[in-house]
Amino acid sequence: MSSTSIERGDIVRIKPEWLEVGENGEQKYVVLQDYGNNRVLIRALDTGLPLPPVNMVDINSLLYCGRAYPKYEPEQIPSGMNVYIEASFTVKSTGEHKTIEVKINEDLIPFGVAKFLTRRYGEISGLCFHFAREAEE
Repeated sequence: MSSTSIERGDIVRIKPEWLEVGENGEQKYVVLQDYGNNRVLIRALDTGLPLPPVNMVDINSLLYCGRAYPKYEPEQIPSGMNVYIEASFTVKSTGEHKTIEVKINEDLIPFGVAKFLTRRYGEISGLCFHFAREAEE
């Protein structure tokens, strides 16, 4: 996949030639915002830090690894607006399938919801997200 198709919600890594000395090439990031001119804001994933590092980078320095959440049309999730999503998953210990509605915003995108669900229900599988509705002001 070409770097020009990287957009908000994508999971990415930094290309080896752009890594600093000693930097972990396996570190993954989520694209938080597209600022145009090939510049995006990324946040480090799974660092264990309460405030993971956020950096603005050139998209040509990134490798696409997947999506953090399904692709929504811009009018469905306008910048800065809170929305509700439906999270569907299966609890591995019981085999029970659940669908719950979760409020998200730009700071809590669904990869954060996945961590929350794992802490609450234990190991889960088949996790998927669907846009439900805009949150009331």
